Amino acid sequence: MRRSAPPPSSGWSPSPFRGGMQYIRFRLKAFYRSALEGALAPGRTNLFKGLKPIVYGGREVWPLIEGGKGVSATNHASSGAWAAAGGIGTVSAVNADSYDAEGRIIPQVYEALTRRDRHEELIKYAIDGAVAQVQRAYDMASGKGAININVLWEMGGAQRVLHGVLERTKGLVTGVTCGAGMPYKLSEIAASYGVNYLPIISSARAFSALWKRAYHKAAEWLAAVVYEDPWLAGGHNGLSNAEDPRKPQDPYPRVKALRDTMREQGLADHVPIVMAGGVWRLDEWDHWIDNPELGQIVFQFGTRPLLTQESPIPPEWKARLLTLEEGDVLLHRFSPTGFYSSGCATRSSGTSKRAAIARSPTPRSRSAITISSSTSVSAPRRIIGSPRAICSMPANGMRGATPAR
Repeated sequence: MRRSAPPPSSGWSPSPFRGGMQYIRFRLKAFYRSALEGALAPGRTNLFKGLKPIVYGGREVWPLIEGGKGVSATNHASSGAWAAAGGIGTVSAVNADSYDAEGRIIPQVYEALTRRDRHEELIKYAIDGAVAQVQRAYDMASGKGAININVLWEMGGAQRVLHGVLERTKGLVTGVTCGAGMPYKLSEIAASYGVNYLPIISSARAFSALWKRAYHKAAEWLAAVVYEDPWLAGGHNGLSNAEDPRKPQDPYPRVKALRDTMREQGLADHVPIVMAGGVWRLDEWDHWIDNPELGQIVFQFGTRPLLTQESPIPPEWKARLLTLEEGDVLLHRFSPTGFYSSGCATRSSGTSKRAAIARSPTPRSRSAITISSSTSVSAPRRIIGSPRAICSMPANGMRGATPAR
């Protein structure tokens, strides 16, 4: 059912509470502290101005999002912990794990004889798994923060999966992020369930196309626009044919162009742009905060949550992220979106093999890897125990991916 006006609980709005440095009181206080390391260092004259909570889904949250990374690289454990700390956790709804009555992961075994029937099995696994992860994440959050889900538009049965998950998680999911393609129908689907949508795009031009074709019909449910920088973010990079993967562009003018486009369509400045890709320490983005040219900015972290105890990826994977060297990461055209996707060649027992991780070049001299998603991942030098103990460390100095020839 469509609503003519948004309810008070939908969307974002500025919060009158100026938290400043008080945000360290939350569970992820060391994460935020580490993200600010150096901001208050001796000799600095311009101190980091701090963040202000915002209202999302009728609840005050910090403008910090956990990037959704599939397949199952962000699940209930990581997203529930992120939300419990007052941020916005993101469950990957891409072939997520479901559980039996004893809590054991149900193997996704396809037994049907025909391709059509196996596809139906895939859809069921996907819906059951995403629902299970959302329910667990919501319980972990205990009424704090917010839970989003992330869907890859070009995955098989994406629209059916979205319908199935949102139908069974009413009141639990605050918003849907969606990229890896041009999700024209995202607004229609989200609005039909009274859920916010946050499209992932890489340029003002892409957002303009989505807005004109579909999003203007459900503008009240547009909670934010996620700007996935095609050079700083990993995963399915939205590089157009007019852009050179070997020549990274400064994200600031691209985000300003996006804000200008949003203003032209009548969207208020309190509708955030989410900066995704290359976000490591918040003091590096100080000039983006409370900047009238950019409007409300929210920051998305993809890398650092991967190296926490709550992160579901295997320890061997975490260790591999810490040993990347220049030349390990390449840009490829193997994304189902038709754009570039980034991949890392890893070596195990002397044999080179492709890993399900991705990377894009970054002028900030940080490696950025991700897992089949649109969220950047950077490689710090050591694994940290939990969100409370994440420390800021310089990355390994890689300056960018090399496009495959």
